[in-house]
Amino acid sequence: MNPKTIVAYALPLSVAPGETLRVMVSCEPPAKSPPGGEEATFNAELVRLICGDERKRGAGYQEEVVPSSLRGAYPARKQPIRPGSYATLQALPAFSALSFSCHLMPTTPHRPRQTVLSGPGGLALGIVQGRLALTTGEHGLRLAEPVVAGRWHHVTIHCDGVTTLLRCAIHGLTVAEPPQHTLSASGTFAVAVPAGDWQLAARADMPGFNGRIEAPRFEDAGKLVAEWDFGQNMASAELVETVRGLRGTTRQHPARAVKGTRWDGSTQRWQDAPAQYAAIHFHEDDLTDAGWQPDIEWRVPANLPSGVYAVRLRHGESEDHAVFFVRPAPAKTTRAASRP
Repeated sequence: MNPKTIVAYALPLSVAPGETLRVMVSCEPPAKSPPGGEEATFNAELVRLICGDERKRGAGYQEEVVPSSLRGAYPARKQPIRPGSYATLQALPAFSALSFSCHLMPTTPHRPRQTVLSGPGGLALGIVQGRLALTTGEHGLRLAEPVVAGRWHHVTIHCDGVTTLLRCAIHGLTVAEPPQHTLSASGTFAVAVPAGDWQLAARADMPGFNGRIEAPRFEDAGKLVAEWDFGQNMASAELVETVRGLRGTTRQHPARAVKGTRWDGSTQRWQDAPAQYAAIHFHEDDLTDAGWQPDIEWRVPANLPSGVYAVRLRHGESEDHAVFFVRPAPAKTTRAASRP
C-alpha cells in the first residue's frame, strides 16, 4: 500500500449556486520524488458522489466526474496541523509586580511536557515530568513533588521585582475543604512582563494541556487587573472578564460547562447552577479547524444540481476527497399583480 501523501477538507460544507467553495490541501513530499516532477503538483477534479456503500453485499462505491472549471493541476505544499484547544486572554497591560492565580485540575500529568499558561516576555507555566514548572527566559522554578491527576490545585505565581514565587495548594474534588498539601519554590530573580496577549493551555514551542482551568486572575502590585469568569456565557467561544471587560476567546472548542471547584453534587445540569460548572476542560488533541490556507477557490455554477459532491485530489499515487454539499438555489419569488 502506498503511503497517503495528500489530505484535504472543504469549507463551507454546504454551498448554494453562486457561492464560493474553498478547498484546503496539504501534501507530504514523497520518499522518492524527482526534482520538478509531478509530485510538485496535485490534480483536482469535481465528482458527484452516487453511493458510498462499500460493503461486500452493498451497491459499491460510485462516483461520476462532473466537468468543471476547477479541474487542473495546482502547486503542492505541506500545511502543518497544530491540534489542541486553548484560550487567548487579550490585551493585558504591562506588569511591574505580577501576581497570577488560577484553579487547575490536570488529567494527564504523566505526559512529559504540557503548557498551562504562556505570556509575553517569555513567561510560561507548564507541567514538566509531572511537576509544575515556571520558566522566564534564563530562569526557572520547579516544584519538588508532582501534581495529582483529577484533583484541584490552586496555583499562584508572584513576582515582586526581586523574587519570584511559584506556589501550589492541592485540594480534592472541590476547594471547600482546606488544602491537603502545599508546595512552593522561589528564586531571586525579577520577571519583566510587557503588555500583550496571554494564552491558557498553549505555547508555540510546547504541547498543549489536558485538564481543567478555572478563574484565571491577574494582579499588579496588589491591585486586581483582570479576572475571567468561565461560568458566564458558556454557550459561546467568548470569555467574560469581570474587571475591565477585556476580551478572551477559546480556540479549537475546548469543553465548557464542566464541573468546577464549587461543584457540590446537588445538580447534574450546568443550567441549574452555572457557578458549579465554571471550568473549561482543554485537550491537547482537540481540532475544529486546521486553519489552513485555501489552495482552490471555486465559484459554484448556477446550473449545478443539488447533491453530494467532492473535489477529488490526486498527488502521485495518493488520493483524497474533500466532500461538500450543494443545496438548491434560493427560490425566486414574484409579487402577483393586484386586480384593479
